Amino acid sequence: RSAQQSTCYQQLTNINKQRFDSLMRSALDYILHSAWRAQQREVLTTMTRVLSLLEAVATDGSYLALLLAYPQALVRVIELLATSAWAANYLTLHPQLLDELLQEAQPEPHDYWQKFYADISGRIDAAAGHSDVQMDILRHAQRAQTFKVLLRDLQGQLSVEHIADYLSALADNLLTLSINTLWLQMEQRHCDSPHFAIIAYGRLGGKELGYASDLDLVFL
Repeated sequence: RSAQQSTCYQQLTNINKQRFDSLMRSALDYILHSAWRAQQREVLTTMTRVLSLLEAVATDGSYLALLLAYPQALVRVIELLATSAWAANYLTLHPQLLDELLQEAQPEPHDYWQKFYADISGRIDAAAGHSDVQMDILRHAQRAQTFKVLLRDLQGQLSVEHIADYLSALADNLLTLSINTLWLQMEQRHCDSPHFAIIAYGRLGGKELGYASDLDLVFL
């Protein structure tokens, strides 16, 4: 009831209020009556995280409709929110990552990072002249890939070493994409390809990145 009295809820359209209410009922029913509840001590904590996420996406009715249309996706969301406070906060801050929960995990090909680089590079090239769009492409790529490895991590599919390798490879690719993109925007560049080095210290230098690691870099 307190959620329905919030400013966020009151500003929703009638259809989105109905969607919001339906999702909250479904979430509460799942938490209280499923076998999964036996493994969950903090029911109130989980419901609070569900509420925070739904409030974050409520003004965009498409996400509410998406979760209603795919009940199994709602279940995956609830289990994710219950499992990890960090994951709950990350998804709430970046709710567009909900799309990743609808995609079945696929084995990574041996040339995964080459294909990743080519895909993101092509998107950046298509947005030439719009640096804000290009930066958004890079940001979303970083968040989506981090979320993918997080999902596999929470399912027990990855070791600490594999997570560090994955996140380090992601950082390497995004740094290369960034410098190649920004170089072309320099009006007085002395050559077409950047003769420029990014030296990684700290956890990236040792390929030991974690989810919350920052990057210690020197540019030469």
